[in-house]
Amino acid sequence: MIKNREKLAEKKNAEERMRTEGLRLQVIREYEMGASYVKPKRDQYAERIEKWNPQRKKKKKILNINMISEAIDVAVSVSYSDALSVRFVSRDGFLHQEQADKLQYVAEFDSQEAHYQQIKYQSERDRHFYGVSIRFNEGWEDTKKHPIFTVIDPMTWIPDPLPSQTGKFNGQNYRFHGFSMQTSIWDMIGAKKADGSCLYKKSDLNNLIANYTKEQRESSRARNSAWNYNQVNVDTLTGNFSLGLYYHFTIYEGKKVFTVRDAERKTLLRYVELQAVTKEEKKNERLIPRPITLTYFKPRRGDAFGESFCDLLEDKQNGKSILANLSIIKAQKEARGGKFIVNSRLITNKEAVLNSSPYESYIFTTQDTENENLSNAMFELPQSQIKSDVWSMLNFIDNEAKSATAQDELQRGIIPDKSMTKAEAQQAQANNNIRSLLKNTVASRGEKDFWFLWWRCYLQYFAQSDDKFIALNNNFEYAGETIKKDEFLTGLDPHIMIGTRSELDSVDDQQAQFFTLQVLPMLQNPMLSEASKKMMMRHWLKLNKMKPNQIYAFIPLDATERKCKAYVEMVNADIMPESIFADPSVDYQTLWIYMQNAKSGEMKEAVLGALSQILIQSGTMQTTEQYGAIANSASNIALAQGMQGMRQGLQTRQDVLPAK
Repeated sequence: MIKNREKLAEKKNAEERMRTEGLRLQVIREYEMGASYVKPKRDQYAERIEKWNPQRKKKKKILNINMISEAIDVAVSVSYSDALSVRFVSRDGFLHQEQADKLQYVAEFDSQEAHYQQIKYQSERDRHFYGVSIRFNEGWEDTKKHPIFTVIDPMTWIPDPLPSQTGKFNGQNYRFHGFSMQTSIWDMIGAKKADGSCLYKKSDLNNLIANYTKEQRESSRARNSAWNYNQVNVDTLTGNFSLGLYYHFTIYEGKKVFTVRDAERKTLLRYVELQAVTKEEKKNERLIPRPITLTYFKPRRGDAFGESFCDLLEDKQNGKSILANLSIIKAQKEARGGKFIVNSRLITNKEAVLNSSPYESYIFTTQDTENENLSNAMFELPQSQIKSDVWSMLNFIDNEAKSATAQDELQRGIIPDKSMTKAEAQQAQANNNIRSLLKNTVASRGEKDFWFLWWRCYLQYFAQSDDKFIALNNNFEYAGETIKKDEFLTGLDPHIMIGTRSELDSVDDQQAQFFTLQVLPMLQNPMLSEASKKMMMRHWLKLNKMKPNQIYAFIPLDATERKCKAYVEMVNADIMPESIFADPSVDYQTLWIYMQNAKSGEMKEAVLGALSQILIQSGTMQTTEQYGAIANSASNIALAQGMQGMRQGLQTRQDVLPAK
């Protein structure tokens, strides 16, 4: 029996070694494939980074032309002035919008407290400089309860060549991704799993400590041998050091996995199979996303990085730099001094003339001239001026740069051409907005993927017993609030809208206008209860951009509504409220509306079925359904109109300039 167990264990270990070796070989193959694909692009950017480093500026070069850096600064500034923002909308219209609103508050709070704004800034700079930015959902911060994201250096990215060759630029369409990240050995020692156990094996960490660089390895071995020291390990390590790790996402044996290896990709440090979280993913594991989002500037077929500001402006920056520096060198020479013809028959001390100025040059001649005297013994030769064509070419280059980047003088903080009329300036701004719309549309794809991963991370890691602290404008002043999972997450994933702040505000305005037309007749309907009218008024105020906590300060919950909310909480906790149908103070019409927000399940369906029968018998079901239909119709129709408006908003919105 013991021998059989030993044989089974040995067989299992052999299969595990074969499996690990197969995975290692697959990672190496994919790494070599991706590295060879992006090598020309990486070499190009390595050369650009070295050339544009101010510390490496050539001594003879007087002026640095930072056209690319300035254009990126303008683009990032414009994106911040009307930034792409997220808006969560309930997929079933009005009835679950309360959870979507709180999800919105959590997103806004995390943007500040979890440093997503800083991540967004670096992502925007990468997107414009390299053409693509890569954000990685590293894990979950268990103390402050929020997802952890980091920005990957595109220079370390190892992508699958196939998607960019076929035009499928979404990060989830890649068969594999690889990238390198710097970390510290102390961070690796302290890294924990969700259950509190160590993320990395102590034996693997000891090997990293012993071999983290060739020089330190040789030095430590010599020192340990000379002084008879024991090898430093996890328990005896006193100093910290940084090291590179290689992350690789792939599909192995039909499963989406990611591995963490040392920088040379030899030692496997971590192996994780990506798990299904949503209902759709559990039905179809192919829908499980990798925790990576790609945001492009201009995707381009056959190019994993796409087009960037460097591609658009490098030739223009080089041309302007050459012209500007040559002009300055010429002007510098003219300012220092010119060439002189010296009559050496009148001025015989050549050394005195030559030593009089280190910048001027002299031509000595003995040719006879009329009326020779000391006043004309030295004559300065006329110098040619900088040709006007130079200034024309500099203006031409600037105009080409504006055309390539869709950036005008107003965006760059420069006073525009004073000969341009107000109407012409507005038309130019409108045309520029059309090009900006395309850029925002491309960027919104990556932004939507980012916020989906953010929402999915909460769904996966935020427990029912956890509390999430957020700061809200509570009754007209900021105050903290703690919310539970059911208050901002439901079984149905929200609709994620991405647009500029002005575009999303336009959607809100359209919803408010449409709902206003529908709600006014309903408020005059004597068949509706006062509680129903209060709910409609609250929804109307919310569409007019008033915060829910402010709305409840104006229109607080009455006793019936508080009781209805208590019944909903009981259903969410799988507790059947026994007195629900025997309580004479309960308004069933109001309860039916509130019960729509309960957690989906058999108990909810049973309660709704019983309420429907009661309302049908009392003749109020039709009115209740009419209100629900109007509320949902107002939200859904206005949402559809708003999405259409977002596609056209920048084409019609113009910045009005002051009249001259």
